[in-house]
Amino acid sequence: MTGRQEGRQEGKDQGKKPLARSTESLGWLAQSGMQPRKRRDIEGVGASSLVAMQAQVLRAQQEAALVKEGKLDAEELRARRKGGIAALLGKKNAGVGLRDERDRLEVKTATDKLGESRAALERKAALYDRLARGEVDDEDAIYEVDFLMKGGVGGGGTASGNGGTAWHQQQQQGEVDTAGMAAYTATGGLRSGDMAREQERRSWEAEQEAEIAAEEETERRRKERRELLNEVIEEGAEERLLAATARQQRQAAEARKRERLRQALLKKQLEQLKQQRGGPAAQQQPPAAKPSAPQ
Repeated sequence: MTGRQEGRQEGKDQGKKPLARSTESLGWLAQSGMQPRKRRDIEGVGASSLVAMQAQVLRAQQEAALVKEGKLDAEELRARRKGGIAALLGKKNAGVGLRDERDRLEVKTATDKLGESRAALERKAALYDRLARGEVDDEDAIYEVDFLMKGGVGGGGTASGNGGTAWHQQQQQGEVDTAGMAAYTATGGLRSGDMAREQERRSWEAEQEAEIAAEEETERRRKERRELLNEVIEEGAEERLLAATARQQRQAAEARKRERLRQALLKKQLEQLKQQRGGPAAQQQPPAAKPSAPQ
């Protein structure tokens, strides 16, 4: 092949794209034994909601590159980041202030609760006064108290008396059926504000306990998964170290064996060379004269 053909061949080789090297699999020693899982989508978190976070990451990468190139001072960047963190913490989502103000207005203080209780008692006292004066008929549904259930009206042989007797028996036994005694009206029955708040508190505590238990279970599973991954990584590192040590020992043994074979070959070649050089000289040397016999 001439020089021109060699130059053309080199130009063709340079014009070709380099072949992509396939990553060699190191087997189970360096791979995780856990099955891959399908990525779960997070509710309410999409690509559009991650734009600000991605922009922040890109900005941090650009600043790190500028610091590495010497175009930006590290102290200045640190001071700028401190101010940026304070500004970020000061930001709030839209409508947070309005919701907070509305919640504060809805939360009743002790004075407001006492005022409402006083107004309710005054209305009840006024209603009782009207009932006592006979201005209101007993059958009118202007109040949500069933006096017949309390046994305050009627004789012992009537249905109302039976209801009162049953209530007294349950009270003596320590089992009062408040659900059966409730007088259901358009408002949904009798239930005090304390009972409603107690029920809400219990439901809230149950929800909080369930959430805490779920978080603890998730954290426990995450911890077990991390421990398993760390064990697999450590095992893979140990096996790779042992494999590298064995490979080095094998290479050293092969090198010593090649060196012995090379020395033996050189020794044999040297002996053959000596024999070749000593053979013609021995043939050209005249035979030694025999000594004469003494007279």
